Amino acid sequence: MNRNEKSAMLAELKALMKEAHREARKPTLGMIGGVVVNGVSIRAVQAQRVVNAVKRVLSVGLAYSMSRKDVQYLLEDLNREALDEIKQEMEEQEHAQ
Repeated sequence: MNRNEKSAMLAELKALMKEAHREARKPTLGMIGGVVVNGVSIRAVQAQRVVNAVKRVLSVGLAYSMSRKDVQYLLEDLNREALDEIKQEMEEQEHAQ
């Protein structure tokens, strides 16, 4: 896997993580036709499953060129960045209203 392929995969994973965080933060009460389990929408659960699957595949690929600990730190950083961006988007939306 070359550097450009890694960068593209990491950017895609971060986008998936953002979508999972966005889905998890959507209000679930009063959903019409939506299914909610313990206050979490099915779409949020599905988004998190996609993120987890991509993380597993990516960590196997990256393990060839990085130590396993470094891969874990990289994935945690991506998740933290995605969550921070979602929080910032939500704050901006609140200020715009």
